[in-house]
Amino acid sequence: MKRQYPVFIEPGDDETAWGVIVPDLPGCFSAADEESDLVENAREAITLHLSELDDIPAPSSLRDVVAPKGMFLGIVDVDLS
Repeated sequence: MKRQYPVFIEPGDDETAWGVIVPDLPGCFSAADEESDLVENAREAITLHLSELDDIPAPSSLRDVVAPKGMFLGIVDVDLS
């Protein structure tokens, strides 16, 4: 079973890594030095976070999520099987 979780993406630069926050999973976050690694690192963080939960929350609809100022909204798909 696949789920798609919305994420907030904070752009990185030459000095700081890219950051990802998963609003549906409090305490779940990720980072990557390269933009190209962002989604895979976030997918790994979400998968590990979900493996520790008894009840897996359903992802929010994109209609219900607004990224904080300075961040972008994205989606990360996760295979729960």
